[in-house]
Amino acid sequence: MSVTDKEADIRSLLSAARKAQKAGKTQEAEYSYQQAIEIAERMFGKNTASVGLVLLDLIQFYQLHSYRHPAKLQVLHERIRDILASYAHRDQLVLPPES
Repeated sequence: MSVTDKEADIRSLLSAARKAQKAGKTQEAEYSYQQAIEIAERMFGKNTASVGLVLLDLIQFYQLHSYRHPAKLQVLHERIRDILASYAHRDQLVLPPES
């Protein structure tokens, strides 16, 4: 499978997740988001901006359903922070420690 095919798979999974979410099929939506993240991680690496963008979609989903997934939401926020911190480090930006 080529890179272009995998990118199309990610886009297709994100589209399916959004449609499932709108239809109230939260388990199906979550599964599609998770599949998109797995493909993006294999394709781009775990701590890349591309994965971060897909994670943001999942965070948005969990925010709408946070009463069901507050712990998952917290883990994803920490993961996004770690990804951004790795880029900030490359840019020589020093972040204050978390309180």
